[in-house]
Amino acid sequence: MNQEPILIVGTGALATLFAARLAERGHEITMLGTWQAGLDALARDGARLLDSDGRELACRVRVTRDPGRARGAQVAFVLVKSWQTTRAARQLAECLADDGLAVTLQNGLGNDNLLA
Repeated sequence: MNQEPILIVGTGALATLFAARLAERGHEITMLGTWQAGLDALARDGARLLDSDGRELACRVRVTRDPGRARGAQVAFVLVKSWQTTRAARQLAECLADDGLAVTLQNGLGNDNLLA
């Protein structure tokens, strides 16, 4: 079951949750981030979740610090802290396709001002 590839900007808890759930459903996931320890863990172990029933899920994902390696992305989910929004927007400008869609799923006050 091959689905649309998805770019996830961020490597934290919410980004990993979305990555695992989307990969579980057949999407090819690339995670773009700057946190080296997180990138290393994701590359080594995949996006891992422990469900409430105790079931462990580990899904392979691609990881990169380089927006150029995610160039042409059609769909991107932005899951970074609000203080990282400006950097994430610059990265998206480099890697999102001209007709691509970016969806921000951030939990932070002030993003509306930053995105304006």
